[in-house]
Amino acid sequence: MFHGLNTHPSHTMQAMGDGLSEEEAMAGFLKDLEKVTEEQARAALREGDFKGKDKEVAALDKDAVMEAFKAQSMGVRAATSLPTTCPWRAHTSTSSPSSR
Repeated sequence: MFHGLNTHPSHTMQAMGDGLSEEEAMAGFLKDLEKVTEEQARAALREGDFKGKDKEVAALDKDAVMEAFKAQSMGVRAATSLPTTCPWRAHTSTSSPSSR
């Protein structure tokens, strides 16, 4: 489950399909991370990297929560992003299916 932020792989793929460069997509992704509240970040951590570690999440201060959430989100993004060698990525960076 994703809390307060669209980190789903389709979000990144959609951005690339819309003609955004990887740098533009990353900048937008980081900007979206800033919109996440502390409670949303705590909830995401409890379902992700800190699953089953509710006491550890509760003990984190706001800065530590946000840093851990950003690290978790970057890991999810890296794991779900298409590699630069992927033929589909190369295709979508130059044209969209609707332009064929």
